[in-house]
Amino acid sequence: MIKFAFEKSSGPIKSLIKFWDVGPYCHVECILDENEDGTYNIASSKQGQGVRILTNQILDPSNWDIIRCEKGDKEKARQWFNLHNGESYYYAGLFGFVFRPIFQGSKTKWFCSEACCTAAFGMEQAWRVSPNCMYDIIEVLNTN
Repeated sequence: MIKFAFEKSSGPIKSLIKFWDVGPYCHVECILDENEDGTYNIASSKQGQGVRILTNQILDPSNWDIIRCEKGDKEKARQWFNLHNGESYYYAGLFGFVFRPIFQGSKTKWFCSEACCTAAFGMEQAWRVSPNCMYDIIEVLNTN
């Protein structure tokens, strides 16, 4: 079982991602730990930072929706993020949502939903999955 945090806050780039992805989410994080003080240890790939693990993060419910998925593996996700920590953000992958045949996955660069799907589900070709698509996939997994 694993939980994910889907970001719904706004800003110029975040709003563009939500518009283009036709949904409320612009980013996703794997939740690796829920701490006793109400903070979270999270991991993903973020623009300007690449793959990283953050500890003791506050996820304001006005900006984040948290969803649980029984089918994901938190320990495999933790291992994946530790292994890939520091790898670059896949900026060209963002264009893959527009120009799918041109921009396919990279072996050393990741965008958020791609990193989360690869880490938690072992999904091949996760570069096809956007944050809103990932949310929908989890909803389906949770009903089956």
